[in-house]
Amino acid sequence: MNVFGIDYQHTLSIICLRECNTNFSKIHSVSDGISQVIPNTTTEDLLWGSSALKESEEVQRKWKNRPILPLSEQVRDIAFWKGMFRRFYTHIGYLPPIQQNGYSSVVALQGFDFNEQATLLNETCVAAGFEGVKIIPSTRALLSRWLAEGNCPLDKNCTITSVVVGDTSTTVSSYRILKSRDRVTSIIEEYPCLTIADVGQFYWVEKILDIVESSVGEPLPAKLLLKSWSAAIEIGAQLQQKNKSYRVAWSGPMLEKLQNRSLLPSFTTEECIKWPEVAVLLFSLPKIIKEATSLTGQSVPDLILMGGIGSVWPFAKDEVSSIAPMYLSLTPQEDIARGATWWPEFENNLRVISSRSSVNSNTINDVSYYSQTCVSDQMIDMKELSITNDEHLYQTSSTSSNLEDSFSMEIPPWERLDRNDEG
Repeated sequence: MNVFGIDYQHTLSIICLRECNTNFSKIHSVSDGISQVIPNTTTEDLLWGSSALKESEEVQRKWKNRPILPLSEQVRDIAFWKGMFRRFYTHIGYLPPIQQNGYSSVVALQGFDFNEQATLLNETCVAAGFEGVKIIPSTRALLSRWLAEGNCPLDKNCTITSVVVGDTSTTVSSYRILKSRDRVTSIIEEYPCLTIADVGQFYWVEKILDIVESSVGEPLPAKLLLKSWSAAIEIGAQLQQKNKSYRVAWSGPMLEKLQNRSLLPSFTTEECIKWPEVAVLLFSLPKIIKEATSLTGQSVPDLILMGGIGSVWPFAKDEVSSIAPMYLSLTPQEDIARGATWWPEFENNLRVISSRSSVNSNTINDVSYYSQTCVSDQMIDMKELSITNDEHLYQTSSTSSNLEDSFSMEIPPWERLDRNDEG
């Protein structure tokens, strides 16, 4: 079965397709015809994603001034999902992307109230023409990519904490991988998700665009919104590859006007981590990783997986790597979509663990942190951090042993990815 994997965030989506045959799987990104990072927007005349944002002045104005809707409202956007169905239809040769034609879809969701969002999104997908869509947490998709494509050891039990830095939230969940005697099959124990609200790429992009607009002295034209958005994300990607003091200059729209005024804004990681939009993540992420890991009975995970669109930026990497060994793929922006395509290979091994029946008093239920922290001698008022359990897990726990620091191992033999031909 060929599988579409969809990383559905608050304001954008990323899609991958895993095409399967007898001997190998080939995975490639599915763009909207313009960009692989697809804006969650559409128009009445059937423009979808980047095309809608590029061509429609009305959509541009709405997008520029858009509120962050609750995800429960966002997932009801049937027009967007109908547009996605049409995109899949044309991408695979004018065939409906349904099981009868050899295609299935897995959607990874980020954020609060997974059960509620999954139920609403399933109704939306059915109304849009999809059949049998599987909906999973984004942390599970990240784990799936690591199991299929990463250096997963086949002969050891291990505790893994999955950290997904998304568009408007960051989600953390811990897993225990319990290997069977045949060293091929395994049990995947999943523990409750903890979510940090109002932190992620969306807010960092908005911060950069605010600085650019302040420098140029006028709003960025709505018609240049897509290019501006892409340029801001590119700054994050460049900062990820450099040291903290390396300076990256704005290279997007209005560049000539900024250069003429000697007002070209530039950014370093050292400066960016002082932003409240970033400092809130650095303050809270270690706490959340500790809480999520404690649900397994361990104080420190054997390995932390970090991924998602927000992991293109450098901000979480140092905080995470100081806690435990960390795995970050070379393409974190694709992690969730790629991982979603792999989930059908592992779903029969999942055992979900109920926080009520088998987790001790360290479980967090609807806790809120509010604090201040000192960053580089500058006091930053931290916004309220809403942290919640997604209460969608049910069953019992078992034990696991520590894992050695080395994770060098061949790709699991039951699935091989043709890495040299990803399309």
